[in-house]
Amino acid sequence: MGYYEELKQNLQSIYDVLIDEESKDWFDARVEYMITGELDEFLHTVFFLSRKYQKKWHHVGMERFVKDKEYRGIIIYGCGHDGKLTKEILDLCGYPVMFWCDSNPQLVGKRIDGLEVISTEELVEKYQDCLVIIGSSKYMEHIKERLRAFGFPLDRTEIFSGNVYDWAFADGQYFDMFSPGHKEIFIDGGAYNGDTIFEFLAWNKGKEYKVYSFEPIKGMYEYIENRVRNNHIKNVKVLNYAAWHKKEELFFMDMVDGSRVMRSGREGVPVNGERIDDIVNAEGATFIKLDVEGAEIEALQGASETIQKCHPKLAICIYHKSTDILDLGKYILSLNPEYKMAIRHYTLTNCETVLYAFP
Repeated sequence: MGYYEELKQNLQSIYDVLIDEESKDWFDARVEYMITGELDEFLHTVFFLSRKYQKKWHHVGMERFVKDKEYRGIIIYGCGHDGKLTKEILDLCGYPVMFWCDSNPQLVGKRIDGLEVISTEELVEKYQDCLVIIGSSKYMEHIKERLRAFGFPLDRTEIFSGNVYDWAFADGQYFDMFSPGHKEIFIDGGAYNGDTIFEFLAWNKGKEYKVYSFEPIKGMYEYIENRVRNNHIKNVKVLNYAAWHKKEELFFMDMVDGSRVMRSGREGVPVNGERIDDIVNAEGATFIKLDVEGAEIEALQGASETIQKCHPKLAICIYHKSTDILDLGKYILSLNPEYKMAIRHYTLTNCETVLYAFP
C-alpha cells in the first residue's frame, strides 16, 4: 500500500467512528489545516463552525473591562479589518455593538455590517456613557491620542485588536462530552495551575472520586499543592512528573511558539518523566485528560496498558502538532478499535481542539 492510500485509510478509520456532524466538521477543518498549513483559512472555518454550533462563549478581556462599570452600549473605534474582527468576536461572546466610530469623514454616516459610523465629535458629545473598544492594531496609539484630545475618558476605552482572538473561549473543555460515573479515577495530564481539578470536581457533582494530577514544573506543582491543601480537597494526588512513555529525565522548554517537553535541552528546566501506567498501576483509571504541550503521543504510550485494560474516557488535545488529528486518533484506535470519538474546539484560534474517545 502506498503512502497516500495508507494516509487516506487511516483518516477514514477515524472519520468512521466520529459520532456527530460537529465532530466531522472539526475533523475536516483540522485535516485541511494539516495538509495546507493555511492559518487564515482555518480561522475562517473556526468562526463559521463557532456560529453554526452554538456554545456559551466568554471574552476574558471584556469581562475584566466591563466589571463594575455601568454603560449604555459598546462602540468600536475603527471599522477596518481589525475592527470588523473585533465586532465578530464580541457578537459571538454576547457583547452587541451599537456603532462604529471613525475619524475618516468619508465613512461617517454610512452603514458598515449593519452599523452606522459616527464621528469622534458625536461620540464625545452624545456617548460618553458608552465603552469604546479600539479596533485597530496599526492606529491604536493615534486613536488613543485623538480620544484624549477630544476629551473622551480613557478609562472607558480598551484595546483588544492585537490579540482579540486569544481573549475568547467556550465553556466545557474536557468535560462537556461526558457524564460522571459512580466513581471517577481522573488523570489530569498537564495540570498547569490546577484549574482542571476544580472543573473536574464541579463536573463530578459530589460523587466518589480520586485525582492524579501531573505537573512537571516544580513551581506550578507546589502552587497546585497549596491550592488543593488550602481548599481542603481530598483524594487528589499531585505529582511532580511529566506524563511520558517511560521513566526518564526530560527538559521543559518555554519557547516562542509554545512550551515543549524534550529529551535534551541546554536551556530547558529538568523534569522527570513517568508512565501513567506505573502511577495508577492496578487501580486503573476511568478518565484521562492530556494537554501536555505536544507530548500527547508519548503520554498515551505510557498509558497504553491502562487504556487497553480499563477503557477509560479520553480527552486529548490535538492542536500542538499539525498531524495530531491523524497520529493521536490512529494510535488510540490501535489500542482500542471499539472506541467512538468526538471532536470539539474551544477558542477562536488554532488552539484548544480536543479529541474525545470513549467505549
